[in-house]
Amino acid sequence: MTPYEDLYDKKPNVNLFKVFDYLVYAHVVDEVTRNIDPKSEECVFIGYYENTKAYRMYNLKIYKVVV
Repeated sequence: MTPYEDLYDKKPNVNLFKVFDYLVYAHVVDEVTRNIDPKSEECVFIGYYENTKAYRMYNLKIYKVVV
């Protein structure tokens, strides 16, 4: 039994959980790209942004964390 189950007497919702260190593709905003540029960049999923459902990803091209 998890602490959440003990406290609330129900199973937690785990639908939003993702595997860490997983290869993902982040959408690039249209204002930044030209017509023939790729619309996404390769990133590695590293977790969730605090207090929101946003994802934190490590961009392999620019070596920075993006949300």
